[in-house]
Amino acid sequence: MKHLIIYSNPEEESFSHEIKEYVKRFSKENRNEVIIRDLYKLGFDPVLSKEEVRLQDEEKVVDEIKREQEYIDWADFITFIYPVWWMIPAMVKGYFDRVLSYGYAYRFEDGKPKALLNKKALRYNPMGTPRNIYEKNGLRKAYEKVIDSGILQSSGIEVVDSILFGGNPREDKDLQEKYFDELDNSLRKNLLI
Repeated sequence: MKHLIIYSNPEEESFSHEIKEYVKRFSKENRNEVIIRDLYKLGFDPVLSKEEVRLQDEEKVVDEIKREQEYIDWADFITFIYPVWWMIPAMVKGYFDRVLSYGYAYRFEDGKPKALLNKKALRYNPMGTPRNIYEKNGLRKAYEKVIDSGILQSSGIEVVDSILFGGNPREDKDLQEKYFDELDNSLRKNLLI
């Protein structure tokens, strides 16, 4: 299986980084081809320019974005790993805006939306807020509605599993162990060839 990991966190000592390393190792150990697109290391520019908006209307993209779209085309499976910062970090939102562009990831035909990608995805998101708070106040459902349905599924990317890792697992070893068990189960369920 061809596995693309879209990763975004500038901090090398983050729980996001540990998740990325675990997912990469698991995937390679199970004979998947793996490519990681680390948005900070790439110096990815999240700003959708006026020129790019014009190009999208013509269903064209700049070379930098074409390259990212080629990675998505290559992949059978995409894993998104990034922290929850006010729902979605600017770097990731910019990636979605620029890469999942009109004409590539979706279009309208006869007034109806049409997704083009037909990809499967996992989404793993650490956050400082304890997970039960996101559950109680409805933010988890809102998050899934905006990210999974509104962005990814509208682009033809089916999110087959997602985990919000709440609290501070780097300080709480029991919580960290619990989260790595959840991560391992998710990967076994979805990435084994």
